[in-house]
Parts: sequence; C-alpha cells; structure tokens
Amino acid sequence: EKIIKIFESSGLNVKLLPLGHGEYDWNMTEEEFRKRYPYADIFDPGYGYYINFILVMGLILVPVMGIDMDVKVIQTIKRLYLNYNVVAINCAELSMLGGLINCISWNVKL
Repeated sequence: EKIIKIFESSGLNVKLLPLGHGEYDWNMTEEEFRKRYPYADIFDPGYGYYINFILVMGLILVPVMGIDMDVKVIQTIKRLYLNYNVVAINCAELSMLGGLINCISWNVKL
C-alpha cells in the first residue's frame, strides 16, 4: 500500500492485477517438489503471478493457471489494454520452474 501511495502521489495511475499464487495446492513437501520439478529455481514457483505477461506490438500473452482467477485477470487486462489482442496461455506447469512468459522470452546478447 505504501508503494501504491508513492506512485499515485507522483501522478501515476496504479491498476492492480489479481494474484492467484495462493490458489495452488501446496500440500507438497520441498523434497516432493524437487523430485517433480528438478530444474526449478526455488521452492516458491511463479504460480499465479499474472503480471509476468508479455506485450508485443498489439498482442498481449497472458499466463493463466487453469483456475477461476484466470477469468478475472483476462477481463482486467482486456479492460486496461483496449486496443490489444489478449491471448491466454496455460503456464501452470511452466510456473513451477520459477518463471513465466516474460521470463522465458528474454533475449540475452553476449
């Protein structure tokens, strides 16, 4: 809330996206998690972090998880980005590795 107030006091119009992180069934031990997802970054995956979408020209690719919150997120993004095509991509499994659409689309030039 403090950060939002700082942004708004600077004249920025803050819009929040819902978070679906808490909707994952976390009844898995870290050992079970590591066995199922051996290449995961950490034992706190990106599940439900919808903000990790990517905007490319007139297209927005939005990670969805196959949960009820997905509908609210897609509606919110469509309302905020009226002139964009919004495409939902199921990233539930990808999220377990620690990143989502924006993360996997980075290009690194060496």
